[in-house]
Amino acid sequence: MKQFLKWTGAALLLASLPLAAEDPKPAEPELPNASVDVSLQFASNYVFRGADVFQNRFNQKRQSISGVNEAWTFQPSITFKTPVDGLYFNIWGNFAMEGREDKDTDQRLQTTVTSPGTGDTAGSNILIDSIDPTLNGGAIPASYVGTTLTSAATYYPGTSASCTACVSGTYGGVNNITVPALRKESNGLKRFDEIDLTIGYGASTKVGVIGFGIVTYNLVNPKAKANPFGNVGGTYYITEIFGTYALPMFPDLTAKIYGDIVTSSQYYQLVYAKTINVNDSVAVSVSTGPGYSIQNNGYSLSTLASAYPQGANLPQTIAGWRDWTSSVGVTVKGFNVNLNAAYRPDLRFFDGDMATSRLVELDGGSTNDDGLVADPKYVGAGPVGDIYQRSVSRQMVARTGNASYSYTPRQKLPKWVYWVNLGYTVSM
Repeated sequence: MKQFLKWTGAALLLASLPLAAEDPKPAEPELPNASVDVSLQFASNYVFRGADVFQNRFNQKRQSISGVNEAWTFQPSITFKTPVDGLYFNIWGNFAMEGREDKDTDQRLQTTVTSPGTGDTAGSNILIDSIDPTLNGGAIPASYVGTTLTSAATYYPGTSASCTACVSGTYGGVNNITVPALRKESNGLKRFDEIDLTIGYGASTKVGVIGFGIVTYNLVNPKAKANPFGNVGGTYYITEIFGTYALPMFPDLTAKIYGDIVTSSQYYQLVYAKTINVNDSVAVSVSTGPGYSIQNNGYSLSTLASAYPQGANLPQTIAGWRDWTSSVGVTVKGFNVNLNAAYRPDLRFFDGDMATSRLVELDGGSTNDDGLVADPKYVGAGPVGDIYQRSVSRQMVARTGNASYSYTPRQKLPKWVYWVNLGYTVSM
């Protein structure tokens, strides 16, 4: 009996013990380490490496150029961080929110469009369909009127250059303007609608933080579209390859190099950027650093020479310290506000005058290295400004005997440019 109870108790004890754990099921494979960052920013101005891209806003408002330009723009950005660690793709945009349309500022009765080619191109773009050159406002030669072109046109309206991208067809002379009218100047900020595409790679290694990639800057509005991959009919914009590096002991101090693949222009930048997390919701960020530029001939579109303040098609190579840009900002739960300033030590990069010889001053001209440009408050700003300029010119011609003298009111470009931006950023 005792033996029976002994075995029975042992059996009950074993039954009360938990069963041995089963082999765990194989873990589900982790999702790829990919994410998407979306940033929606509003900026009071579009400043690129110290250049006030929206400087035409002063022309529209007939104001002298200053360091504060109220020209609000929308600048969205989306970054795809791929499953390949460090590989990313970014799309960045810029779209003016005011002053988009061309505006008549000189208030002259004109029988032709003034500088019809300024900011207008008929070159092909692999990203955008070609535009009909007959819509650009250029005057068709009399020999073309009524004729039918069976192949690509050889005439670029408004110039004497050939154009292999012009469409075929019958030219009826519809652009030959003969009726006097108030006509708009080419100063609308929509000409700078831009979509930039970047593909890059970044990684933290034992020798430091490295990165490299390629970025194309694309003007997408038909008024000023350009080919980002080659100089086709004078319509090339900018495409750059870049590399970045930071020492392992100084990860917040980054050296950056950008090289234009067509013009070989170069931009070197040393940036200190630091983000301080106050708590889980609030962060403070600062960044500052100088930029050195070597700008070669043909850096920008010849057709944007008077509209884009980066010294388009300068007759020489310019090398020097271009800008020192700084920013300080606060982010609260994804919402950010930033104050920005750019110091411009070498104004040659922003002076649109083509001349380099001071002999032009004898005729009332201006050089590229004097930092003086036509003052939008007086030049092309209406009949009163025209009368004043012509009056001074006549007096100078009479007193000096220089029949070539032409007076143009000028102003000094500002050394400092300021702007703010605010927006929201989210990661998914």
